[in-house]
Amino acid sequence: MATRKSEQNSIIGVTKMTQFALKQWRQAGITNDFIFGNVMHLGNNCRDLLRAILPELHIQRVKLINTQKDIRDQYDQHGVRLDVFAEDEVERVYDVEMQVTRPKDLGERIRYYQSKIDMDSLVSGMSYGNIKRSYVIFLCPFDPFDKQLRRYTLQLRCDEEPALKLNTDAKVLLLNSAGKLGRVTPELSSFFALMNGLTVQGNSFGEQILKDIAAVKRDPVKERDFMDMALKMYDARQEGLKKGKTEGKLQMAVSVAQNLKRKGYNEEAIKDRLQDYFRDQLTEKEIKRIIKTLK
Repeated sequence: MATRKSEQNSIIGVTKMTQFALKQWRQAGITNDFIFGNVMHLGNNCRDLLRAILPELHIQRVKLINTQKDIRDQYDQHGVRLDVFAEDEVERVYDVEMQVTRPKDLGERIRYYQSKIDMDSLVSGMSYGNIKRSYVIFLCPFDPFDKQLRRYTLQLRCDEEPALKLNTDAKVLLLNSAGKLGRVTPELSSFFALMNGLTVQGNSFGEQILKDIAAVKRDPVKERDFMDMALKMYDARQEGLKKGKTEGKLQMAVSVAQNLKRKGYNEEAIKDRLQDYFRDQLTEKEIKRIIKTLK
């Protein structure tokens, strides 16, 4: 009888996990990093998005180096995973990130991403003058500075003389789909609409992205890959929650983090998940301490 009950509980558990993953898959849109990465891999979507964001560059061709590119170096094992990493015909490099949560350390995160991209692009023995021009672009369905701007372009400037810029050949763009002020291209406006869960009509780029989202979601291989990822996340969270019932809030978060690490998530991804799971329960300092315990 006990064995039968155990089997029933196991079936119920699997059903809940599957329902969780299916719900995630049905709700996933362009702001989901899995969907975003796969859609950018189709046709000319990556090039066309970069053109929509940076029309002044007149980009002709783009080589998609990778989606979900993992950058590490021999000195530091704290890697970063880039959503979309691309290079154009004149060797400018672009990191495009879909950032759906509002982390407290957004500036530090961007600084770290930039440093890793620079190390990846500068081959040993090359002079600093050979470093590639780079653009770190964050697509946000929230306003990072609460100024209602659609686009924030950030560079190093002099505090004493704001007109003075330090030429680093690196730019940071924070794009705010919830913004009301400032002009953007019609193509980027249509992409913002998709980020905001709206439909698009009358813009060929936005309509193509919408079609390609549907194409990705019709692909049984993509669905299986997404489900596997979602189930791992669910399983890791449930294991952590079970242990946490008797261990307290911090230990619960540690358990979740350890389970995610065992399942192959890097530190940056684990940090993002902890911020999602324990949004109103843990401080930034507590999450950083938990990440340190994984080393």
